[in-house]
Amino acid sequence: AAPGRYQARLTVDGKSFTQPFEIRTDPRLTNVTQADLVARFDFANRVSSRVSQANEAVLLIRGIKEQTAAAAGNASANAALRTSLGAFDAKLSAIEGELYQVRNRSRQDPLNYPIKLNDKLAGLIGVAESAEARPTDQSEAVFATLSAELDRQLAALEAAIGSDMPKLNAQLSAAGIAEIVRRPLAVPAADPAAE
Repeated sequence: AAPGRYQARLTVDGKSFTQPFEIRTDPRLTNVTQADLVARFDFANRVSSRVSQANEAVLLIRGIKEQTAAAAGNASANAALRTSLGAFDAKLSAIEGELYQVRNRSRQDPLNYPIKLNDKLAGLIGVAESAEARPTDQSEAVFATLSAELDRQLAALEAAIGSDMPKLNAQLSAAGIAEIVRRPLAVPAADPAAE
């Protein structure tokens, strides 16, 4: 957060406790202004928002693909429907592969396969927060480029869901198979006991 006065609030058993605190600028910094630090914070928030959009799109794709896999299992005797499901799944997989490196399976894999949009965007947060300074023009330019590419992938996803999914659902309905709905993959809650 940028330097300033804040409040921390803790609520336990219906009781709220509030404690004011202040974040101060490092006194050793002489070439940085409050506006620079606010710009850095705002930039990191904008990037973080885009990373979240990319990750939410991946979860949506995976939620839909989970349903297409189940539908394909129920359509074993209907070759045309299986073909349509496969084509739709392939279209979603192509978008997913641009948003996220789907081949990552181990800690070594990020070194073996190129990073994708969500990792490229997330890397900008580290760049911005690595210095007590305003984001560089280069960081802003890279963000604009990656953000535009994310917009293209999100538009392709919306086009597939808006155009292809209704046609696929008509085929599924005619075959007596449950239609595909817009539902992200459920992410299991973290188990605090495992930490």
